[in-house]
Amino acid sequence: MAAEMALPVLVVAANRLGALSHTLLTVQSIHARGLKCAGVILNNIAAEPNPATSTNRSVLEHLLEVPILCEVDSGEEALRWAVA
Repeated sequence: MAAEMALPVLVVAANRLGALSHTLLTVQSIHARGLKCAGVILNNIAAEPNPATSTNRSVLEHLLEVPILCEVDSGEEALRWAVA
């Protein structure tokens, strides 16, 4: 659909173990199809911070040529912020 409408693609990735390879491969696939990736949003699905994923954003910022636009926290407060 993005290709047919000539739209940029926004990647929303769950910020968990495996997010690095998932996000890198997704952005690579978008570019391989000749599309533009507008950026990445990291979705923090765990209520508590996880030390195993605490560096995901900085690693992705270093490896990707697209911006990490934001991180969205889990929970009711984050949901209210997202729809406001």
